[in-house]
Amino acid sequence: MKTVAECECIQGKDQAVVLAGWIAGLTGLSLFVIVLGAAQEPYTHFNATDALVQVGLGMCLLALWAERLTSATVSVLRGRLSKWGLMVIGWGVIVWCYLAISPFGYVEDLTRFGAR
Repeated sequence: MKTVAECECIQGKDQAVVLAGWIAGLTGLSLFVIVLGAAQEPYTHFNATDALVQVGLGMCLLALWAERLTSATVSVLRGRLSKWGLMVIGWGVIVWCYLAISPFGYVEDLTRFGAR
C-alpha cells in the first residue's frame, strides 16, 4: 500500500482531499475509542470486547495516525501539499496523545484493580 506521499497519481488538491478523508475517518474512530473508554472507566475486570476495542483498535489507530502524520510531513517537505497541511500534524498529535491513554489506561486499570 502506497502512502499519500508516495503516490505520484494524487497531487495538489486531490492529495489534500484524500488526506482530509483519512484524517476525518481516523478522528471519528479515535473519538469512538476515547469516549467509550471514558464512559466505562475504571476497568475492574477483564472483558474481551473491551480489550479488543481499547487495546486492539486503539493500537491500530495509533499506528495509522503515525503513518498518516509522517506521510503528511513528507508531502509538505516535498512541496506536494501546501503548508496548510501542517495543521493536520498539530491536530493529529493532539488526537494521538488522547488516544494513547486508552490502551495504556485499560492495562493500567486491570493491573491496579486486579483482573478477575
